[in-house]
Order: sequence, then C-alpha cells, then structure tokens
Amino acid sequence: MKFDNFFIFFVALLSLFLLIKAEDEKISEKEYQIRVQAQKLADKDKNDEAIAIIDLYEKSLKVPMHFSFYEFRGSIWAKTEKYASALKDYQKAFRQLKTKENTSSLGLCHLYLKDYFNAESIFREGILSFDENLNFKKGLLQCLLLQERY
Repeated sequence: MKFDNFFIFFVALLSLFLLIKAEDEKISEKEYQIRVQAQKLADKDKNDEAIAIIDLYEKSLKVPMHFSFYEFRGSIWAKTEKYASALKDYQKAFRQLKTKENTSSLGLCHLYLKDYFNAESIFREGILSFDENLNFKKGLLQCLLLQERY
C-alpha cells in the first residue's frame, strides 16, 4: 500500500515538473509580437531593422531573452553572413537549452569562421545528443574534409 502511494506521488511530482518545464519554454504575448514584427522585416530583407527591434527588446529585459529569440536573431545574422555575431547568439541559446537547431547552427558558425576544432566538437556532441544525427554527421564530415583529415 505504501508503494502505491509513493508511486502516485512520484508520478504527480514528475507531471508537475514537466508542466513547469513546458511553461518555461513558452514565450509571452509581448515576445510573440516582437518576434512577428521582426520576422516580417526579415522576410522583406530588412535584416538590420529586424535585429534592431530584437536588440531594443533585449535591452528592456532584466533577464536573458528566451532561447528561441537568440536562435532567431542568430539566423538573421547568419543570413547576412555575419557569422561572428550569429555565433554569439547561438552560444547564448545553446547555454539555455540545447536544441538540434542551435547545436547545428553553432557548429556551422564555427565552421564558417574556420574554427574547425570547436566545429568538430559541436558536431560530435550533436551526434551523441540527438537521434536524427545525419546533419551532424555531414557537418563533421565537412569539418574533417576542410582540415584534410581523410
């Protein structure tokens, strides 16, 4: 009987933890509006204006932005081939929550900046961390080929 109560308590506690975790990953209505506004500008190739909106929003916060904002701003930087700036945003996103997207983007930024050691490390971590790892294997292969490590 005690085991049943403990099991029910454990399941309830786990469910509460997962619910809190899911809530942490959601963005607020204001963040959503900022994101939509920046996306519209980026779609029109007004990348500097899109970045400026996100920068202004970031300065108004007392805590770091949601990881998806860093991923988004990083993708705008990468689109304009400003990989050093993209790298900073992908690193911030990666530190908050490692996703397939920011892990592969981080590896690619290192690769474009010819930082092969870090690129290789990130791609290897991606291979180990995520089930669908074909892109990480391709990134690692590209990294090794560029270093002439056949």
